[in-house]
Amino acid sequence: MATAQQTVTIDTASSPWVYSDGQNTTINGTSQTLVFAVNDLGDTVQWLPGTTALSLTMDDGNIVQIFADPAISRSKTLTNATAVKNAWSWFCSVNNGLREEVKVTSMQATDVDGNNTDLTLTFEYPGKPWQWTWSSINTTAA
Repeated sequence: MATAQQTVTIDTASSPWVYSDGQNTTINGTSQTLVFAVNDLGDTVQWLPGTTALSLTMDDGNIVQIFADPAISRSKTLTNATAVKNAWSWFCSVNNGLREEVKVTSMQATDVDGNNTDLTLTFEYPGKPWQWTWSSINTTAA
């Protein structure tokens, strides 16, 4: 099983964020970068978090950090162009506050371990009534 780096560049025009209290915001700027490790299993892959917390700056000035433990926080096995339900969980903190779980309830990529311009992630907080989606996200294998 080979491990490669996958860089996910987010198109912020289509990247909303919802806080656990239901407040909506958007990722600031033209793009921000998230780095994930990928276990390449041949025709399929598993995505794992990078080695450090990932930070996103929001339009309202808040910083959302995404934390994940590679031992327990990894995507389900992904196949090209196939949506995976309940893909994995991220743990997020706003301005270094309380860490809260954010579930990736659906994940789909045109090319799960290479370059692709059609990654879609749908998120929700467990037990909360709202969902939001990042769509048409560009990824570049590094």
